[in-house]
This record gives sequence, C-alpha cells and structure tokens, in this order.
Amino acid sequence: MLEADAVTLLIARISLGLSLGSAVRYLEDLRCFGVIRPTVKLLRPAGVRGGRRVVVYVVLDADVKRVEAVCNMYRKLENPLYLRALEIAEELLLETGSDKDTSFGAVVQAVKGSGVVSNVPSVAEGVVRILIEKGMRVWR
Repeated sequence: MLEADAVTLLIARISLGLSLGSAVRYLEDLRCFGVIRPTVKLLRPAGVRGGRRVVVYVVLDADVKRVEAVCNMYRKLENPLYLRALEIAEELLLETGSDKDTSFGAVVQAVKGSGVVSNVPSVAEGVVRILIEKGMRVWR
C-alpha cells in the first residue's frame, strides 16, 4: 500500500490474500489512524446496475499517476479471464525459473492443462501479455 500510494478493496484482497472481512477491517483501521484517506469513487462499468461504487484509498502525499495506475489495475482485476491468466502466468514463471523465454505453444498447453477454461485463445493472450510485462520473451 505504501509503495503503491493507492489501493482498492479488491486489490488489497488479491495482493495480500485476505478475506473480505479482514481487508475491510484493515483498510478501516488505516483510515482511522490517518494513514490513508478515501479520494475517488470509480464509475461502474457500462451496463452494470446497483451495488456500491469502488472507493480508491490513497496515502496523504499520493502521486496522481500512481492513483491512475491503481484504477487501471482494478479494472483489469475485475475481469475473471484476467485473474485466470494471472494465475497461469505465475505458475509458468515458477516452472520456468531462470529461463527467460518460452513459446506460445507452451503457453497454450499450460492454459489447456490448467483446468476448465472455456476461452483458451483469450486467456492465452492474457498470459502472454502478463509474461511480457514480467520480462519474459514469448516466441510465436
């Protein structure tokens, strides 16, 4: 949180592996201690009705660019295909270890072997994007 300058409830839950109740309690504690404050309420995606709006919490001297990056990360984490791609990419990174390149075919095989994935091409593309962001080369 202090490194990122901003956080949402979903990002705190996923990055720290917390339950919903724990994440809410910790964010509320930080807010009460004056470490963070709520700033932005994100708009709902098109076509979504009802529910609470997402609040972005920031540290007191947060940079606007970093807050924007957290908002973009939140939008990515809302997508279940991105979450599945993130899990598969982390598994591939653990398997390959120090090897910094892989093939697209190996990524597709990992997606197929990971379990029930109905949309293999889009999840594979998501895995490739994540691997490239992490510094790995993917050969096509």
